[in-house]
Amino acid sequence: MEPTSAESETQQPRETAEALDTGCLTGWEWITPEVVTKFSCATDEFLCPASANTYGIDFLGFTVRDVDSGVKLLQITKISGSLGSPKSGCKQQQQQQQLRSQS
Repeated sequence: MEPTSAESETQQPRETAEALDTGCLTGWEWITPEVVTKFSCATDEFLCPASANTYGIDFLGFTVRDVDSGVKLLQITKISGSLGSPKSGCKQQQQQQQLRSQS
């Protein structure tokens, strides 16, 4: 899977899987941090299947900040209705609010 751009359909990624020495890796296994840092635009789909989550990590949210300025570029949080029971959802929401106030 190669990254594509909505703005420019003619734009090509800097490198493709074939250009990299992927050896016997197939599917999503060729994705490494080195490969991702060479992408010049966003991908159309996820880079790996949900089954690749071997540890069962359930992200509640994340924030992307500019390293130099600290400016918040993007913040994604899970919809509170999908956090589990109402009690656990309230507790997790309070924890998220505490984390936001600390940043």
